[in-house]
Amino acid sequence: MFEEFDAKLPGASSTIVIFDLDQFKLINDNMGHAHGDELLKRFADTLGTPIRATASAGIAIPGKEEPFSSVLSRADAAHDKAEQAGRNQVHIAPFRLVA
Repeated sequence: MFEEFDAKLPGASSTIVIFDLDQFKLINDNMGHAHGDELLKRFADTLGTPIRATASAGIAIPGKEEPFSSVLSRADAAHDKAEQAGRNQVHIAPFRLVA
């Protein structure tokens, strides 16, 4: 799977953002995956507008020729740091410099 993304990842002009919607698991568990899917669609629709949900985000910007798996790992680590900082936090992963 990562090889497919590596081939399509256009380089530093791309960014990977990982969001974690607080209490999302409760919606899936209590209301079903169809409701969870609808919530995700609505969340995606609101990304360009102010939102009322609480969320944490980790952001990673690919380095030149950096594999997708590495960018995803850095975005995930950045997301973990954002969650540790509290609700509605964003953390940007350090840039990966390739010699």
